[in-house]
Amino acid sequence: MMFHSHLDLQTSFKMINKNMAEIKFNDKKAQITIFLIFAILIVLGLIVFILLRFNGIEELESAILDLRTENLIKDKYELNENYRAIYDLIDICILDLGYEAVEKIGENGGYLRQHDNVINYPEANFSFTYYFDRGKVVMPKKSEIENEISDYINKNLKLCTVGILFFNYDIKEGDVKTKTEITREDVEIYVEYPVFINDNDFSFTLKDFSVAIPIRLGTIYDSISDFINKQNEYGAYECKNCFNKLNNLTVSRILSDRNNINDPDVWIYFVKDKESELKGIDHTFIFANIYEKNNTGNNR
Repeated sequence: MMFHSHLDLQTSFKMINKNMAEIKFNDKKAQITIFLIFAILIVLGLIVFILLRFNGIEELESAILDLRTENLIKDKYELNENYRAIYDLIDICILDLGYEAVEKIGENGGYLRQHDNVINYPEANFSFTYYFDRGKVVMPKKSEIENEISDYINKNLKLCTVGILFFNYDIKEGDVKTKTEITREDVEIYVEYPVFINDNDFSFTLKDFSVAIPIRLGTIYDSISDFINKQNEYGAYECKNCFNKLNNLTVSRILSDRNNINDPDVWIYFVKDKESELKGIDHTFIFANIYEKNNTGNNR
């Protein structure tokens, strides 16, 4: 009886061990299954995210093709000096036009086109944009000045880059679209200008360009805007002390001659920035204000 009991006990242990092994194996299978399900969910999530990001398979394929093309262009572009010359020519033109636009913006009080807020002096061949007219503020918004610069580049860029057509390639140009951002430290210009280049069996497109003009136009604008707001609070007569010396700016002014003693006072302001050089001299921004005639000299 003891012998049989011993055998039964051994058999029981074997069965227990076998069951435990099966349980462990099943646990591992369950863990692997959970891991696989989790991995599949992650992959499906990524696929859904990518498809939503690129609005479907076609756009995703297009993005992958663009990336491959970009790498191919980069390799050939770095090897071909003519491709670099075309890009550099466009880049230099944008930079030159940007400087021209900012210089003209300063000379014309923020405008590059004809507008109504102008005082003309035909005998001297001068005209000045005015920002304040006896209690009425007519200063342009910063976004308007940004649009003036963008329009200037849009209209003149192809005239400047005509030289690219003399390269020995089949070159076609798309429309020029410019966005300008005036910051306190510089003027940032972003240009979308598709240039399609066909070089035998290889074709590619140059498109996006950007430059920064190191003129603190935003700082100048903000200081003038602050002055105009204070002047508007002061009233229709000139406030001498409303224009504080700020941000390393120097302000000078002259009183224009009046044709008639009853004409209003017209003061012309010259705002120079010592931290912004243009053609080797401090950048100057010019505008005028019109005030009620003051014969007393009692300006604050």
